Parts: sequence; C-alpha cells; structure tokens
Amino acid sequence: MSYRAPSPAERAWLARSVELARLGRGAVEPNPRVGAVLLAGDQWVADGAHLAFGGPHAEIEALIASKGAPLRPDTLVVSLEPCSATAGKKTPPCTTAIVEAGIRRVVVGALDPDPRHRGAGLALLAAAGVEVALDPEGGASFARENAPFLRQLERELPHVVLKWAMTLDGRIATASGSSRWITGEAARADVHERRAYADAVLTGVGTLLVDDCRLDARLARPLPRTPPWRIVLDADLRTPPTAAFAQLADGRAAIYAASDAAPARVAALRACGVDVRHVARAASHGVDLPSVLRDLHRRGVRRLWVEAGPRLAGAFFDAGLVDRVCAYVAPRLLGAADAPGPLEGAPRLRMDEALALEELGIERFGEDLRIEGAVRRAVCAAHEVRA
Repeated sequence: MSYRAPSPAERAWLARSVELARLGRGAVEPNPRVGAVLLAGDQWVADGAHLAFGGPHAEIEALIASKGAPLRPDTLVVSLEPCSATAGKKTPPCTTAIVEAGIRRVVVGALDPDPRHRGAGLALLAAAGVEVALDPEGGASFARENAPFLRQLERELPHVVLKWAMTLDGRIATASGSSRWITGEAARADVHERRAYADAVLTGVGTLLVDDCRLDARLARPLPRTPPWRIVLDADLRTPPTAAFAQLADGRAAIYAASDAAPARVAALRACGVDVRHVARAASHGVDLPSVLRDLHRRGVRRLWVEAGPRLAGAFFDAGLVDRVCAYVAPRLLGAADAPGPLEGAPRLRMDEALALEELGIERFGEDLRIEGAVRRAVCAAHEVRA
C-alpha cells in the first residue's frame, strides 16, 4: 500500500519526533527509540517519547500528556510506525489507542523494520478511516538513531551492557586481588538499580570464586517484581553448590557449562536449584559466548547486564557482543603496574583501532562517576529501513 508524503510543516514535526526519541537512549534498548508529537491542525498540543523498556510507547505518552490540554489533538506525528500487535510485547497495540482517541491523521517517519509487523500498523489505521502519511526518506534517520534495535532484530541476541568499576588510574583491583570496595555506597546502589532493569545479570566463574557475588538487585528501590536471572559462565563447573548466587530461593540461578562437564557436579548444582545449561566450549577457553547469548534470547532475555573480569570482558568485545559500556570511576589511585585493568582481549596496536563510544553520559554518585556510552558501529546499508 502506498501513502502520501508529509507536508513540509509535518517534516519539521517529524524532526522534532526524532529529537524526542533520543530521550530514551540507554533506557529503552533493545526496543526502538521513538518520539511522538500531537497536533491540533498546525498547533502543538503535546509531546511523548518511549522512555523505558517495558514502559508506555511514545504515542501513549503523548496521548496521556494531551489530557486536559486546551486544544483537542487530531494529528499524530511519530518517528516509527505505531505497533499493531500484542504478542511478545509488554504494552497493548498503539493503533487501538490512536483510533480510540479520535486521531484523524497520522504522519509516520519510518515503517516498522520487523518483517512480521512491517506495514501492519499503517494498514490498520487506514482501514479505520485514519489518514496516513509516510516519509519516503525517514528510514535512514531511523536507522542512524536505532542501531541497537536493528542489531538485536537482525541477530536475535540480547542487548549487552558491560559494567566495571575502576580507580582513576584504571585498576579494578589491587595487585593482591582486593576489590571491595572501589566505589562508594551511592554508586553500588546505582549498580543494583541497573541490575533490576535487566532481564539477566551475568558473570564468569573467576569473579564468582573471588567475590562470591550474589548477582541480585537487593539494593534497588523498589525491588523488581521479577528478579533478573543470575547467570554464571563456568565451563568446568567449578562453582560450589554453596555459592551465594545459588542460595536465593527464587529459581532464577543458572550456569552455562560445557557439554562435557562432570555429571556429578551437574547433579550437585541442580540439587540446590541451579539450572545447569550445556553449550559448546569456546575455541580458546570457557564456553562459546554467541551460543550462550542465543540461548538467553530464546529464553526471553532481551537486556543482559554483564559484570565480568578482564578476560571475559575482552572475550565479549572480541566476539562483537557488547552494545554499551557502563564504567564507574572512583577518585582513587593504586599505581601498581601489576594491578589488573578492566579489559584484556585482542591487542589494538594503533589508536585508530581503538573501540570508540558514542552517546556518552556522565553522572555523579557521591564521589564516584558513572561514564557510559554505546559502542560505535557503522550503520551499514543492510540496516537502513527504507520506506
């Protein structure tokens, strides 16, 4: 089905909707970032943006914001085709809400890139008597702003945020291995808030054996209604059944082990409630990370928070699996040459080979800073969403 192009004035409002979409950076992934504007004729009424994974979509936020406005909106301008399905989604379809609100015209920046839903929302709106306009050039701008969403859609992997805490001189522990605590209470509470926002929290067996970490979100307020899965990568099942992460009676502790791990160790861990899952070994060491992430995605994990030692962190980067970095930096100096840093992996011998971050954000928690950003990747032609 073909649709008319937006007017010049509507194109300006589409640009505004893209600006609003950026408000969701770092919070909505792997969902798309979307912004919306409601108009009454050519007059602005309300704005909306998708601000949190699982939260209301941009169209719903705009409709809520328009309640009580002196002007009654009749036009919706939105950067992405409104959703039309409920299966697998945390929110009802926006097309229903748009029709029920009496919106008579919808101006859309880009079609839904998911082939299962592409064009369905606009067809439903048109069938309900809503006039639809589609920007023929909006796909490229959507692709530039939504690389995490397109990446997840293409590869069917979780959106991975890699976290570490370090001193100002880039050390994650002393030379003797002591790491408690690099950051203060406020930063640690923020880590728990971010864990609560994830579907799963993952670490390696090396970190587990040193710290006996629980991988929970007990400091988050409010506590998540469904706690995140607690995941340990442990090819040879060195994790003891008494490990703290396995002691919470919620059935959400899992270990990924190699398929040839000792059956007796598998039985002992399963007996204390740990879900032991088998995947192939990696060529170098540990378990095959893409296999782990594909299995997590199949099990419904869309947002994965990784707290790993330098070797596992480097393996995630080397496999191209990191979407976002979240580093907590404390104003402390260790200075020891043999104190570990946050990242190993393949060496990069020139500065132009260094991994770069974009969409940077810096926030202070007590004396500590949280620095985060998305791993920069070129948006290739295969990712462009053509209208």
